[in-house]
Amino acid sequence: MTSTLDWDISPDELTAAVKNRDQDAKILEHKYGGISGLLEKLHADPKKGLSYKEIDERRAHFGANVLPVKAPEPYWRFLFEALQDRTLLILIVAAVISIVLGVAAPGPGESAQTGWIEGTAILVAVMLVSFVTSGNDYSKDRKFRKLSATFDSEKTILVLREGEEQLVKIIDLVVGDIVKLSTGNYIPADMLFIDGQSLAVDESSMTGEPDQVHKESDEDYWLLSNTLV
Repeated sequence: MTSTLDWDISPDELTAAVKNRDQDAKILEHKYGGISGLLEKLHADPKKGLSYKEIDERRAHFGANVLPVKAPEPYWRFLFEALQDRTLLILIVAAVISIVLGVAAPGPGESAQTGWIEGTAILVAVMLVSFVTSGNDYSKDRKFRKLSATFDSEKTILVLREGEEQLVKIIDLVVGDIVKLSTGNYIPADMLFIDGQSLAVDESSMTGEPDQVHKESDEDYWLLSNTLV
């Protein structure tokens, strides 16, 4: 696809600006001339939003608004974690000792041929418990991944495009979109606060701090993904 927009900023530069926001609070002013300068480089109109015809081009240049999918944990990892249970570890040690003593020094009425049975029975019980626990955890992990993927793909947010407000799926957001936030919205991507009144954001999921952070378009204007308005 032939580009119709002359990009003065790269995806890597945008990523660096977000990552370095704490070290350089005025990074936008230093490098891009503030929010207005960045909007100009992104060819984004805060009054009209983006045009429909440029959405695919922006997605091709900057990437889609989706996180890389982490590979699912293999079954053996769940089995290994199940075997880390302290009680099971004690039972395994006891079973091994029982087998060794039962074979090497069988008790009254026992022989080396049967002394191993009790310890082996304990080991079998431990393995059964481990297999059941790890199997349940493995199944729940797969179901949670499937549910999360479905939920994330259906979430929507209000944006401004060609001068009109419209709901779009969060995964369809592109760099330069003008997003309309309201109370209760989860912020769907790292973005900048351009204009508004009394915007307070719960950043506890990112910082651990319970207090709401009040945002200003000329000071603390960074809005972080997955924080709550």
